[in-house]
Amino acid sequence: MQMKYITLKNFLGWRKLSLDLTDYKGVILLTGVNQNDFESSNGVGKSSLIRAITFAIFGELPGINMDDLIHQGEDSLSVSLEFNYDNKDYEIIRTRKLKGKKTLSFKCLTDKTKINISPDEFLNINMDTWLQTNYSQQGDLAGFLKYPPYKRKEILHSLFRLDQFHSWYETSKKTLNSITTKILELKTSKEQLERNRPLPILFEEQKYIDAMKQYDYITQEIQNQEKIIENLTGLENKKQLIEKDIHSLTRELQSLSYDFEKEILTTIQMIDTEIKNIQSNKSKEEQLKKDMQDLSTVVKLEGQLKQSLENEKNNLSKLQGEIYSYEREVKTTEKTLKDFEKVGAVCSVCKQKVDESHKQLEINKLVKTIDDLNNYIKELKIKEATLLSVVDKLNKDVSLNEQAKIVMTKLSMELGKIQESNSKLSKIEQDKIHLEQMLKNKQIEVQGKKQEIELALNNRQKELQEIIPQLSIFKSEKEKLNILKSESKKIDEIKNYMSMQKARFEEVNKIINNTDIQIQRIEEDSKDIIKQEQLYTEITKSLHANGIPSLILANWLDELQNLINEYLNFLADNKINIKFSMQKNNASNSNVADTLDIIVADENGVRSIDLYSGGEKTRIYLAVRLALVKLLALKGLNKLNILIIDEISDLDQSGMKSFLEILKTLEEHFPQIFFVTHITDLTNEIKNNIILKKDLTNEQI
Repeated sequence: MQMKYITLKNFLGWRKLSLDLTDYKGVILLTGVNQNDFESSNGVGKSSLIRAITFAIFGELPGINMDDLIHQGEDSLSVSLEFNYDNKDYEIIRTRKLKGKKTLSFKCLTDKTKINISPDEFLNINMDTWLQTNYSQQGDLAGFLKYPPYKRKEILHSLFRLDQFHSWYETSKKTLNSITTKILELKTSKEQLERNRPLPILFEEQKYIDAMKQYDYITQEIQNQEKIIENLTGLENKKQLIEKDIHSLTRELQSLSYDFEKEILTTIQMIDTEIKNIQSNKSKEEQLKKDMQDLSTVVKLEGQLKQSLENEKNNLSKLQGEIYSYEREVKTTEKTLKDFEKVGAVCSVCKQKVDESHKQLEINKLVKTIDDLNNYIKELKIKEATLLSVVDKLNKDVSLNEQAKIVMTKLSMELGKIQESNSKLSKIEQDKIHLEQMLKNKQIEVQGKKQEIELALNNRQKELQEIIPQLSIFKSEKEKLNILKSESKKIDEIKNYMSMQKARFEEVNKIINNTDIQIQRIEEDSKDIIKQEQLYTEITKSLHANGIPSLILANWLDELQNLINEYLNFLADNKINIKFSMQKNNASNSNVADTLDIIVADENGVRSIDLYSGGEKTRIYLAVRLALVKLLALKGLNKLNILIIDEISDLDQSGMKSFLEILKTLEEHFPQIFFVTHITDLTNEIKNNIILKKDLTNEQI
């Protein structure tokens, strides 16, 4: 990785800064001049510039609130970093506002494509590796040396990418556990199969064969016997049919002449009776004709009677109306009389009051009028009674006339029947002669039919006599068939029992064979899996932290130790050396503890790093960090080939010179090595210098 451009806006102490690093290669000295205090190079933003690189890659700074990164008085910041990696140019732009709103733009400028993962993922580095190797923060030169021994080993495991062995170890361990579980499952399955394996059962094959033969023999005998029974059944059915025919012929013979003769004779008797009835109806016919003539005379007077009845009814109606009218007049006159008899009566004509003599005269007239009317009404009522009697008689005469018509209709119908019977008499007499002839002909025919039936009857009786002897064995043959079937049923039960035994025998044998095959298969599988278990046991042991990773770490620690001591020769004039120890005896038991101790020695012997002077500790820390960075670069474990060292203290002029010489030797692995320092005198020692200046108005240049 080679940085090309960095642009800051409102980042920490910087309001605005654009820095072109394209032509800066090798060791680059970063110093500053505070124009508010020319004797000081502090407070000009050197560390802020370096922190901006960390922020661009990771989006955070360890131990710092992100809102505190925004320049005082501003509400947002932005950092842009352009760099070259694997011969392609990339650009990272990060922004942040107060209260946490942030953005990231990461793209390849060469391909003009967006990178969809974070820069640290893309560069394959995490914050811990960055701080332990590529970036030495101000005041943290010691790096992983400041941690306890067990933690140092963990850090080196991570830096040397030995963590993947742990992942492989866990995978292998998981596979081994799975194999072990499978072995137990197979063992359990085998034990279960052996427990469930049925015991062999005995089966007498010859008895089964004999039973099957006996069953087949009886079955054949039954079939033969059934054929015999079938034939005998046919004869029995034939016998029944013959007997039925004989019975039918006998009945036909018995009823043949009797039924026919009876039918003809009955018909002739009926004809004789009908002839007698017709002959007896002749006298009746004459009487009917006379009665019809008498009734005809009565019926002819019907019109006159009805007309008379109608006339009398009209007269009666008029008379009754006249009576009603006179009765009303009487009532009116009586009312007038009552009114006149009252005091102060008024004349009905002049409407004047009348005197007593005039009143009496009028009363007498009214009384006379009433008497005359009543007498006349009595006469009218006598006439009414006479008319009612006449009307009643006429009604009766009309009714009798109607009855005469009905009787005349019945007599007419009866006379018609008699005349019809008379017309049929000759035909009936001819029918009688015909029937008598038919009777003679039929008697001749019946005699011939009778002879045919008697012949057929004799033939069927002969057939019956022939069949009866053959059917004498029917019962015994049926009994024989029943005995065979009974025996067959017993043998069938034996056969079924033997078949069930055979099926059970075959089933058990099949289960035993299958069980043996499964057990054999399990044993074969177990052998293969046990081999796998042995293999994965060895693999798991080798992938354990005390296996291959420990061997690799030990080898690389030897190389690291040699590099550290090589750098210490430069920095400390060959007075100090370091040795790593990965094991230490446990005081409480005989076990060996897994650790990473650093043994530091000089001409006075071995002592703790904390007991060395500040300058000596700085030389040790520098030697360890630079050796670690170089080793990772040599092993290809850190492709982010940039090195940043922010401030070194406690080095004298000689130590600083040796340090710079070591940095120059690292240029072949790190195209850009940034050394941040407040010692401005070193600008003559390094050809690539970046001097940051801060003016009186706090503007950045």
